Amino acid sequence: MVAFSKLFHPPHNSLPCSELLLHQGQTCKQLIWWNWYRCSVGSLRYFLPLAISPLVLRPKSLNTQALLNILRHYLETSLWGAAATAFTFNGICLLRNLLGRYYLYTATCLPAYTAFQLSWFFPVRTVRLFSTATTQSALETWLRKQNNIISRSLPLQTIIFMLSSAVILHFKRREEYNGFWFIQPIKNVSAQKNEENYEDLKKSSNCCTHEGKTCAEYVLTGMKGYLLYGIPLDLMSIVTKGRLPRTWKELKMIRFQMTAFFLSYIGIYRLSNCVLAHYPFDVTYQHLLSAGLGGISYFFLDKLTFSALAFVIAVQAAWQSYCQKPTKKPEDRLSSFLKSIPFAKLMIQVNIAYLAHCYIFQHDTMSSLAKGFFRGMTDDRFERIYQFLLNSLAEHEKS
Repeated sequence: MVAFSKLFHPPHNSLPCSELLLHQGQTCKQLIWWNWYRCSVGSLRYFLPLAISPLVLRPKSLNTQALLNILRHYLETSLWGAAATAFTFNGICLLRNLLGRYYLYTATCLPAYTAFQLSWFFPVRTVRLFSTATTQSALETWLRKQNNIISRSLPLQTIIFMLSSAVILHFKRREEYNGFWFIQPIKNVSAQKNEENYEDLKKSSNCCTHEGKTCAEYVLTGMKGYLLYGIPLDLMSIVTKGRLPRTWKELKMIRFQMTAFFLSYIGIYRLSNCVLAHYPFDVTYQHLLSAGLGGISYFFLDKLTFSALAFVIAVQAAWQSYCQKPTKKPEDRLSSFLKSIPFAKLMIQVNIAYLAHCYIFQHDTMSSLAKGFFRGMTDDRFERIYQFLLNSLAEHEKS
C-alpha cells in the first residue's frame, strides 16, 4: 500500500503546483478561470437531481412560481459550490508558492477550509443542504476510519435509525422542525380539536386517530403514495450511475431498495400507530413508539450512510425545536449565546476541510457519498489528482 506521507518528503514535497494540479501549460492566474469553469460544469451536473426530482416526485403541485424556485435553488447551490471548490484549487497553488513546499495541512485541508469561507454568503437553503450533506459525510467517514462497532453492526445502525426516526417525526408532527425527512408524520389530530375532549374520547373508545377509513385502507393509502417516490428514485439512481440494464436478466437484477424502504417505513409506521391506538398509551408516547418502529425499515437499506444521515437530521430537529421554544425574559446568557452561533455555516467549513484531507490521505475510509461529492463538484479533478499521486508514489517506491 502506498504511503501518502511520502508526499511531504523530497522530491514530492516540492512538486510544482502545475504538476500536482495537472495544469501544465497554464499559469496559476489562468487556472483561476479554468477552475471556475470546470467546477461549474461539474456542479451543474452533480446537482441536477435537485432540479429533476421535484418534477418527478411532485408534478401535480408545480406551478410557475414553484418551477422558478426549483431553478433558483439548483443554480444557487451549483454555482456557489463551484466557486468555493474552484478557490480550493487556487488556494493549493497559492500556499505552495508562498511556502515553497507542501505540508500536511496546507496541501488540501487549509485551502479547502479557507475557500469555503464563502459559505457565509450562501443562501439559506444552500447552507442547509451543504451543512447536512457534509456533516453526514464527515461523520460516516470518521466512523469508517475508526472501524468501530457502529460501522460494522447492522443491528446497532438500525437502532440508531429507529431512535432518530422517532425524534425527527416527533418534532415534525409538532411543527417544530421543517427540514427534510423521508416521510411525513401522522397529523396531530389533537391539535385540531379540543384537546381535553379528544383525549377523553380516545381513552374511552380506544380508536385510531384517522377518520373515514379502515386501518387497512389507511395503511395501504400511505404505501400507495410513497410507492410513487420509491420507484422514480430507484430508476434515477440507475440512470445517474450510467448502468442501464440492456437485457432481461440485468433488468431482473435491479434491486428496488428505496421502493422497499419507503413501503416498509410508511407501512410499519401507520400500522403500528393503529395497533397502539387500542392500548392506553399517551398520544405522544404512542406516536414516538410507532415512529421508532417504522425505522426497522432500515434493514432494506443496510447502509451506514442512512444511519449517519438520520442521526445528523435528528440532532438538527432537536436543536431547531430548542431554538423555537419560548423563553423567559431575560433569556439565560449561555442559551442566548449558543443560539447566536451559526453552527451550520461553521460545520460546512470544518467538514469540507476534513473530507478534502481524507480524500487524498485516507481515501479508503471515505464514504461513497463524500467521494461522489468531490468527484462531481470538481469535475473529476480531485480524483485525477489522487490517482496521479498514487501512481507517482508507487513508481517512486519501485525505483
